[in-house]
Amino acid sequence: MMIKNVYIIFSCVMFLGLIPVLYFIYLDNEGTYGYNYIVGYVLFLFLYALYVSIVILIKLMKMDKKQIFKLIFRFVVYGMLFSLLNYIINLFLKSSKNEEYEYLWVGFSMAFLWVFVDLLVSQKSKS
Repeated sequence: MMIKNVYIIFSCVMFLGLIPVLYFIYLDNEGTYGYNYIVGYVLFLFLYALYVSIVILIKLMKMDKKQIFKLIFRFVVYGMLFSLLNYIINLFLKSSKNEEYEYLWVGFSMAFLWVFVDLLVSQKSKS
């Protein structure tokens, strides 16, 4: 329960902190306050990603091999599906073909969020 609350609080801070960052970028202000805020926000994002990774690894260590195999299988399947969907969308909407395998990064990162971040908020073990 504690991890779920911390995750929700950090997620809210992350999304609320994004508003001033977008405002500072939109203004294109060279002031030190905006620059310091953006650097602090990027540092917060890095620490948040580190926190989420550590919690996911701890929960994975507590799972048995069958459940871990199911999660990895779901990750690979969803990654391929999201990558295929991203490739098809980019094929029709983007005219420039400069990106090599960009659709794979987006697809597998979405699959990672879909499969593994569920471990943060789920209370019971999945079987």
